[in-house]
Amino acid sequence: MPLNLDYFYGGESEQYSFYRIPKVLFTAAHYRAVPVEAKVLYGLLLDRMALSARNGWLDEGRRVFIYFTLEDAMAMMGCGHNKAVRLFADLEQIGLIERRKQGQGRPTRIYVKNFILPTETGEPEAPEACPDSTPPDQRETSGMGKSEEAPEVLTSQNRKSALPETGSPDFPKPNANKTDKNKTERNDTDLSIPPSSPRDSPTRAQRQQMRMDEMDSYRELIKENISYDLLLQENPYDDELIDGYVELMELTYSLCGDYLIPNLALEDTNEYHFGKYGRMRCAYLKNHRPALYSSLLLTEKLLPHLAEIDAACREQMETIEKALMKQEGVTEALKASDQMEWVRRMNSIHSRAEETVLHDLIYDG
Repeated sequence: MPLNLDYFYGGESEQYSFYRIPKVLFTAAHYRAVPVEAKVLYGLLLDRMALSARNGWLDEGRRVFIYFTLEDAMAMMGCGHNKAVRLFADLEQIGLIERRKQGQGRPTRIYVKNFILPTETGEPEAPEACPDSTPPDQRETSGMGKSEEAPEVLTSQNRKSALPETGSPDFPKPNANKTDKNKTERNDTDLSIPPSSPRDSPTRAQRQQMRMDEMDSYRELIKENISYDLLLQENPYDDELIDGYVELMELTYSLCGDYLIPNLALEDTNEYHFGKYGRMRCAYLKNHRPALYSSLLLTEKLLPHLAEIDAACREQMETIEKALMKQEGVTEALKASDQMEWVRRMNSIHSRAEETVLHDLIYDG
């Protein structure tokens, strides 16, 4: 006959879901300086890491990363902003986590480090046994020939300052059973995260080679699917544009909740400065050549291109203006004798030179 058991209702199904904190964080000597709140936060990060691993959040080195903001820590830990910042700093200082900023308003990647060191055994040192300070004349001998300690009340009428070896007065320690096994109080369950061998981790050069091989195979697959060779034969003058499309299709994505976010990272961190002609070139590409604009933008070639165009326009403007001034006799003597005539001629020269530059450089292809 089945038992008459009750159902789980509503939120009762969550009462057996737990966060796990590794025991070694409390027993190992090198983790004793870590605050307890930081250890609790590390347990939350471990739980989030398991979810990231199931969702496939891996970087190019097959390392699992998570997104866990300060707001998440403040909400789950019930603390303020400064406390959350300090807890993250404590974990990063001891080496339990590694944070990498991505810039452009994107959240910081957090790599949760393995808490087990390669040379670590994880077992706390056994305390040394205290020598028996009871004088021999105060011990009683049983009929079996074994010495037994006298009760505490018989050794002294007043309470001793030191606690007895059998435990504290408020919480006495029961007599242990005599077994052949040492450290019977330590019951290790299955580790929530199995330790990985350092020899299994690839080196940096191996990870880079794996990444390059993976991208090469992915690129060949894309070219095969879009008939790359046939496109080049039919459009021999658009090879750069076609290569730009191929690079666009090489993007990989990471699943963040219900959204696929492209794995974009700026490789060119140089600063480029351009003026009027660079902005005019950018507006022309955006409005009239959107495909080329997108290709340059996503391949990080847009800013160098605009800076190059701006410098070329200014250089060509200066060359054309000097040639026209010499040809039309616009000199400093004319400026000194008739300033308004000099301004009128210079405006005409500047307009004609700029028209030539705009046609040749700004609105060309």
